[in-house]
Amino acid sequence: FPSFQIVSYNVWFGPQDAEANGVFPRERMTAIVECIQNACMSGSGSGDSPLLFVGLQELTPQLINYLKPLFNQIGYQFHTQDISPGQYGVGVAVPAGLEIVEKRFIPFTNSLQGRGLYYVRTPTLLFGTTHLESWCGRDYTGAKEREAQIIEATRFCERQFDTSHGGESPLRLAVILGDLNWDDERKQKPNETPNRNLLSILPSEWKDAGKKFDFTYDAKENPMLGGSLR
Repeated sequence: FPSFQIVSYNVWFGPQDAEANGVFPRERMTAIVECIQNACMSGSGSGDSPLLFVGLQELTPQLINYLKPLFNQIGYQFHTQDISPGQYGVGVAVPAGLEIVEKRFIPFTNSLQGRGLYYVRTPTLLFGTTHLESWCGRDYTGAKEREAQIIEATRFCERQFDTSHGGESPLRLAVILGDLNWDDERKQKPNETPNRNLLSILPSEWKDAGKKFDFTYDAKENPMLGGSLR
């Protein structure tokens, strides 16, 4: 399959109060798009390995209003799930010239936090982004929910290989990325095990496209962060 690049970024929704302007939402969104453009659209990010898919998490209506024109300016169309005021969700940016035959949000059947898979489909590619269930304290770690959700997302993608749209060529590749909140190292509750290794619970056809230090949030490697989440 021709080489291309993907990006996943949790943009952080910020505090849900009057202090939100104190974390510079407009400036942060501008910087995020500039970083993506500089890192992925120059050198190896152009020509032989274009940036085809950006998945974003923790999008609020305010952040979407900032991001959409920024992505449009660099030649990308921007699509999101429906997000109500005071809530956050996920969305994707893909090249403006990419033919999209379908885009949709699929809610997870077990989520207490409104999580799901948002995807865009071309005649031959399916790109999906997600934000799996979050840890909300020792009484609700979300570990079991996350495992069920990633399995649900992959099974949905697998079913799409058996369908076509308007007589187009069959699907050739599916990609899922996002904030998986995966924690396979710590035990959160005495009676609950941590997440299993992600690839161990998925069919062998699914491959990890990441590299060792591709974490966008890494409390182990980043000295400015505490804890062990990554």
